[in-house]
Formats: sequence, C-alpha cells, structure tokens
Amino acid sequence: MPEIKWNDWFWGTHYDWKDQGEEWSSAWGSSEAQWFGTLYPRLHRYLPAPTILEIAPGFGRWTRFLLPQCNHYYGVDLSPACIDHCTRRFARASQARFVKNDGKSLAFLGKTKLDFVFSFDSLVHADEDVLDTYVAQILPRLSSRGAAFLHHSNAAALNLQEPIPKRGPRHGNDDPARTAGTRRPVAVHQTKAALARSLRSEMQAGEPRG
Repeated sequence: MPEIKWNDWFWGTHYDWKDQGEEWSSAWGSSEAQWFGTLYPRLHRYLPAPTILEIAPGFGRWTRFLLPQCNHYYGVDLSPACIDHCTRRFARASQARFVKNDGKSLAFLGKTKLDFVFSFDSLVHADEDVLDTYVAQILPRLSSRGAAFLHHSNAAALNLQEPIPKRGPRHGNDDPARTAGTRRPVAVHQTKAALARSLRSEMQAGEPRG
C-alpha cells in the first residue's frame, strides 16, 4: 500500500480533482445513486448521529450526505488541497470543521465523543500502521452507542504479494504514480482482527478516494 508521504503528494499535488471524486461513482451513475443504493442501506441504522467524524473526505463526495445527519461534523485529511476545497464547498455548514492532519493523528478531537465514524474509498490506500493507529484512537472516543464504518483494503485475504510505490516521488521526469518499489506481502490481519472485535465495519476492496 502507498505510504503517507506518497499519498500526501499524489492526492494533494498530482491528482486532478476536476470531477471532485464523482468519477469513482460513475459505475452507479452518480455518487447520489451509490450513496442511497449501496451505502445508506448499510448505514441507516446508525444515522442520524449527533457527532460524526469522516476520515479522508477528499473533495466531499460523501460529506454532503453526512452533514444533514449530524449536529457536529469533523472532516480530517492529510491533503491541504482537500481541506481547502471542503472548507470552501461547505462554508455554509456551521456544524462542519475540516482539519488537516499528518495522515494518522486524531489528537485535534481531544476528548470529543464520536457517535459515527465514516471513511469510504479512501483508506483503501492506507498502509496497515495507519489503520492500526486510527482504530486505536477511534475506540476510546466512541460513545456508548457509537459505530464506525471503515472501508479498507482486504488484499491480505488473497495471500498475495503485490508491488508497492516507493517512498515518495522521485526527482526528475519520472512519474512516481507509475513507479514500483520492492515487493512485499500486504498484511492487515492485526487491523482486521481489531475491527472484527471492536467495530461494526464493512470491508470491501477498492481503489478510489474522494
């Protein structure tokens, strides 16, 4: 899986967000069709929720459906471009706060209790240590009836080895998006076990974010 430095560069600088992430919902016709046809049927029992955290909202493809469901919304992303865009796009949503982090930390929440944590089409790009770190911070912050829906890669279930990008962009004219490093096993069993024990999560493989 790509590491934090690569994700920061790719989604913050390299990727063209001209369609605001809608390109990844094209198979459903639109993000609205995907939300109500695929996601909301899985989530409706947890919504509305007083306080919602969305991890890696991208350009707000799912944020627009979450905001009407809460009194307080936090969107956290490692990309300044994503945070700036969402801050402008949802400027009229007084309950929303968008925060740039280091790709791992939820320290900005302090002792805030969370009723629903959501991430879809984003953490599929995160390495195991990122998922472990997020889960460890989410668990103590969940309210008594809190739940988390975290979409992440389950490539480890295939017991394969796959190429991973090198640590950050290379200098010169090489495109880091096309550059592969050494091969290593993709393993997320510890995170999957933690989620299975402690969180209500849906696991699907995927590529996009937004």
